[in-house]
Amino acid sequence: MGLSYLFALLLAFIVATGLFLLACRGLIRLLKNWWNNLGPFFRSFYNFLRNLFHLFRQAVVARLPGVRSRRWTRFSSPRRKTARIRLLFPPSLVRRLFARLVLWGRAQGLLLPPTLSPAEFIHRLLPLVPDRKEDLAYLAEVYREERYGGVIPDRKVRTLYRQAWQRVVRERKKEKTVES
Repeated sequence: MGLSYLFALLLAFIVATGLFLLACRGLIRLLKNWWNNLGPFFRSFYNFLRNLFHLFRQAVVARLPGVRSRRWTRFSSPRRKTARIRLLFPPSLVRRLFARLVLWGRAQGLLLPPTLSPAEFIHRLLPLVPDRKEDLAYLAEVYREERYGGVIPDRKVRTLYRQAWQRVVRERKKEKTVES
């Protein structure tokens, strides 16, 4: 009786182990199918968060350079001032100078929402420097061609663009010194 009892117990243990392994296999397949079905959801959620952080970064970029960042942002450290400058001014010369022109206009006290087209932006700058209407029109046109037309300006256009930008900014500085 003792040997057959142990044999029956061993057989019951083997059967229970087999059933347990089959159940685990089914559970693993179920989890795998569940994960595969949730993959697109997780990808879209990841893309949503990435776009949200990208918009946040753009909001930080659009701020004036004199305004301090919040403590928890990436740009609050004084050691990372170069990272802030790189984000404030895009890599292309034309885009960089146009961004500086936007910041300059904001520093002059103009309300410049980011939804303005280059022509609308220049139209708002005209009261500040009425003598430089041609330069402002040139700045807007070159920026529009590069930003929206995909035209890469050559060296001569970039030089003329920089000179026009400097004339506009210097004209306003001259007016300020004459007024004071």
